[in-house]
Amino acid sequence: MRSATWAIFVAAAIGCPWTALAVYQCGDQKDDCQCGKDNPFPCCDNGGNCTWWAWEQACCNWGVAIPTLGNAWHWKNELSAAGYPWSKDPVVGSIFVRTVGGGFCEDDNHDCGHVGWVVSAKSDGSFCATEMGCWGWYGVKTNCHSPGYADGGFFCKKGTQCGGTPPDQCNTKVGPGETIIDDLDPCFERHGTPNYWWEASIGYAGHMWYTYASDDPVDNYGVWRLWVSEAGDYEVFAYVPENNATTHQAKYVIHHDGKDDSKVVNQNDLYAVFTSLGTYHFAAGG
Repeated sequence: MRSATWAIFVAAAIGCPWTALAVYQCGDQKDDCQCGKDNPFPCCDNGGNCTWWAWEQACCNWGVAIPTLGNAWHWKNELSAAGYPWSKDPVVGSIFVRTVGGGFCEDDNHDCGHVGWVVSAKSDGSFCATEMGCWGWYGVKTNCHSPGYADGGFFCKKGTQCGGTPPDQCNTKVGPGETIIDDLDPCFERHGTPNYWWEASIGYAGHMWYTYASDDPVDNYGVWRLWVSEAGDYEVFAYVPENNATTHQAKYVIHHDGKDDSKVVNQNDLYAVFTSLGTYHFAAGG
């Protein structure tokens, strides 16, 4: 049996779609700008879609057809992989990316996320943007956001000064032997309300993210992603730190071979230790 050790800890609350036909008009906006390609995104029933609008703004203002095809949360990786300049701070004339919230997209089992076109920015990190949204208002509106809202950062036109360096990409490969995915690794994702996540200088490698658990429906949760280089049986471990991990029913869900298995762990009985979540067969791939 091959084994891979994943260092995963979740102290979670235990607990702009793309799959449709592209359209020429969304709400009262039309795809009239010329950038060598028609807008590839659909329009939702309310006359809006954040991805349709952000793509159209890049077409109109940058004169390019940006290579984004997925739901909004994908844009961080798609634009970074295509070499678009990135900034952690808001930039007028950039696309902001938010990887959490925005409803749940069942087609890729993830928060849909959100994107928009930045029209004003302040030095404190707050900004305003023109946006569309599925399941919300009609057409385009201007919304203003507090610092940290765009957790995926801001992407600018190629050849312009945007500032910052591209965000790290999730490229952890799991194969024979041990592999640890820490919560500071790009393959770890935090979901839910950003203000309900806290961090502490304890845990594996001296850092942990945590959120509070309750009997309410799940809001905040963490996801560890990986790429399996060789199919086989792998034992999965979670690291439980010495503090901020006292829930008696921490639920871990292991996605493998196209299905989900779950394991409930009493974190209150564990202290600074890896605990096994079981052995599972993983197919090759992501």
